[in-house]
Amino acid sequence: MDLRSLERDGVLTSNLRYRITNLFGDVEANAPGPQVFRVEQGAGQTTAPHYHAVPQFQVLDGRPGRFGRAEVSAPTIHYADPWTTYGPIVGGDAGLSYFTARMASDTGAHFMPESRHEKPQRSGRHFTVSLAPADAGEAQEGAVLDVLIEAQPDGLAAYRVRLAPGNGIELPACTGIGRLVAVVSGSLVDAGREFGLWSWGYAATVDDRAISAGSDGATVLCLDYPAAGAQATPRSAA
Repeated sequence: MDLRSLERDGVLTSNLRYRITNLFGDVEANAPGPQVFRVEQGAGQTTAPHYHAVPQFQVLDGRPGRFGRAEVSAPTIHYADPWTTYGPIVGGDAGLSYFTARMASDTGAHFMPESRHEKPQRSGRHFTVSLAPADAGEAQEGAVLDVLIEAQPDGLAAYRVRLAPGNGIELPACTGIGRLVAVVSGSLVDAGREFGLWSWGYAATVDDRAISAGSDGATVLCLDYPAAGAQATPRSAA
C-alpha cells in the first residue's frame, strides 16, 4: 500500500482561498491517480453549496462547525456521488479542518444555484456519518471492524478498523474502482516506517488489503469508491 504521512509528505499550497495541503495529487491539477488534500477553513468562513464531477469522501477532524444542515462536533465522514450538491461548509469558532479524498482528480467546484444548468443529471447519494464516540479508541486486543456504510452493488463501502498495538488485519475485499485509507488515531507500520495521525494510504491493487498497527494501536478508516451509482444506507458506528 502506498502510505503517505501528512507531516512528512504533505505539500502546502498557499495561493488559494483556504490553507490547502496536498497529500496525493494536486488540488489544482488533473492527473492520473487519487487526489487527497487537507482544507483548513478559518473561523466563520463559508464554502457555498456546490457539486463535483467525481465521487468523493470527506473526513472532518472533529472541530465544531456546520456541514450542510448538520452541526458537527465529532470526527465525521461525508460521501457524495458525482453531480450531487452538498454544503454549505461553515467553520466554527476554531475554524474547520477536513480532508477531501477522490479516486480521480477534479479541479473545479460547481457552485449553486448558478451552476444548476450545468448538471447533466440529478443529485445522487449524499450523506454524513458521525464517528462518535470519537474516543472509541483502538481495540484492546486483536482487531474490531465497524461497518459505516454497508457494501453496495457498485462497490461503495466504508469501514472503521480498530487495531490493538502491533496487530494487523486483512481488510474486506474492495469491489469498486479503488480504496483509500486514513489513520484517525495511533499509527500504521509499513516497511519499517511509522505513519501517524492523518496519514493516508492508496491501495493500488485489489490484493493490497493488509494493514498493521504501530506500538500504540491504530484506528483507520477504509473508504471504497463506487464504479457506478446506486442507493446506499449509511449507519453510525457503534
